[in-house]
Amino acid sequence: MRKKISWEIEIPFDEYPDQVKNIYQKNYINLRKDFANWIDKISKNHADNIDWWSLFPSSRNPNFSNIYKYICTIETLKEITNKNIFIDISTKSEALYKFIQKEKKFNKNLISISYKKDSNTHIVNFVSYLKSLIFQFYLFVFIKYFTKKKDVKYETLINTYPNNKLEKPERLFQFSSKFKKKNNMKYAFVPSFIKTRNIFLLSRIITKIKNQNYIFKEHYLNFSDLIFAFNLIFRLKVFKIKYSKFRKHDVSELILADIYDFKNFYTSVICLLNYRFVKRYNETGNKVKKAICWFENHELKGWNYGFSKYFPKTKLIGYQGFTPLSPLMNTIPTNLEIKSKVVPQNCIIISKKYLKNIKEFNKGLKVSVGPSMVYQRIFKKFKKTKKIKFLVVLNEFRNINNNILKWINLINSSNNKVLFYIKIPKITDMSDAIKYYSGNKDMIFVNSFLPRLFEQTKFVITSGVGFSSIAMEALAYECSLLIPVIDPYDKVYLKRIGVPNKFYNVFENKNDFLKFFVNIPKYKEPKIIKTSFKRFRNKFFNNVNESSFS
Repeated sequence: MRKKISWEIEIPFDEYPDQVKNIYQKNYINLRKDFANWIDKISKNHADNIDWWSLFPSSRNPNFSNIYKYICTIETLKEITNKNIFIDISTKSEALYKFIQKEKKFNKNLISISYKKDSNTHIVNFVSYLKSLIFQFYLFVFIKYFTKKKDVKYETLINTYPNNKLEKPERLFQFSSKFKKKNNMKYAFVPSFIKTRNIFLLSRIITKIKNQNYIFKEHYLNFSDLIFAFNLIFRLKVFKIKYSKFRKHDVSELILADIYDFKNFYTSVICLLNYRFVKRYNETGNKVKKAICWFENHELKGWNYGFSKYFPKTKLIGYQGFTPLSPLMNTIPTNLEIKSKVVPQNCIIISKKYLKNIKEFNKGLKVSVGPSMVYQRIFKKFKKTKKIKFLVVLNEFRNINNNILKWINLINSSNNKVLFYIKIPKITDMSDAIKYYSGNKDMIFVNSFLPRLFEQTKFVITSGVGFSSIAMEALAYECSLLIPVIDPYDKVYLKRIGVPNKFYNVFENKNDFLKFFVNIPKYKEPKIIKTSFKRFRNKFFNNVNESSFS
């Protein structure tokens, strides 16, 4: 008799049935290169169309695009159906539902598939589009009419994302005071603003940086450029075609569903406006020696494609001033992206330990090692106190954070009195979760300066797509890591970039996580001498000096 299991495709990975989870995780880790090559293949016919590069199928970002998730689902089903298991599947994706129904091999193996229609999909898409339109229109009007356009001609332009803190707007390219004083007239930041509800704070930030070495895209863009960006939805019909198959599977409908998903539409808007800004800047007759970007890809494709087209002699540099975001495949350039000139000619990383990671999909990529600007503080002396035993650090992805909190709540709901300090993320609004857990006295939400918290902490708990920079920074401050596997890549991330096993513990399910805390009085912490952490800092972060800025 066959065993029956139920699998809701859209639930978090860590809640998948055990019979599904291990196979799905294996596929999620192993299919990356095949998937990247396939995306290159389907992108080839659209390589000169900036609209295509602004869309999520081309990005390979699993936070914005569901294609990789659904391909891993299909490959997992193929393996499971060869076993003595009957699966009851449900999905909110109409495209995936139709695909599985159509595949005879799935039906022959008695898979039951149901479609849970999300009636809010169209509303969510419309609201996202409308919010993006209102936000960008406000930016355009405020900057155009309440700030003065600069006449200075800068030889280097740097695309950046300002902080939402007035005291330190530039959070990414943290040059020294000496460097800024010497080179102030040579470079200018070109900011892209993250969509926010706090228009008042945004206005204050713009007002503050307008007199610094920033130039605004909106001073060069015309109203017609905004129309071009938001009319993207009316140009999508050109992509209603049959695409190359992935492993003999026609997943064209899954691609189209992704194209018409507007939940993160503003990212596409930024990409298109980056492109139009470069075009308009070229019309001024200004020359640009170097164009630098904070290289996480996708919306920067508009920036790089624009400079390649309108400033062919300009040197394009992509700075990855972060530890590898391996789960975000969009941060790792592919062959076609390089040939299509939508990525920089040269990438700068912050440690040679990350060379293998950034060259995963293209061995010939030009890579240099530069300064760890965001992490300069880790090389300064600090006093380690371990006043905080367990610090939970949330990231910028709400769904991952909610799952981390579920794991933490499990510990205390099982009569294990453990005090957790929980660091609230910088950007993502977690107010609903904070309110929900406000009655739990063993969960203390804090908004303190993260490096200060690390200096006082023994164990750091973090997970998910954005956990890499948190984990690596925590290790630099001599914390030990406890990693609940919430994202499929969590299991292998630290191992693949060569972090020693003694620095961390990985928990593949809630039961193992719970056992750790039950047995915490008997836990024998690995002996790690202070010089081991110093070696770690020197290996995984490149120190900063004046020459490295240049």
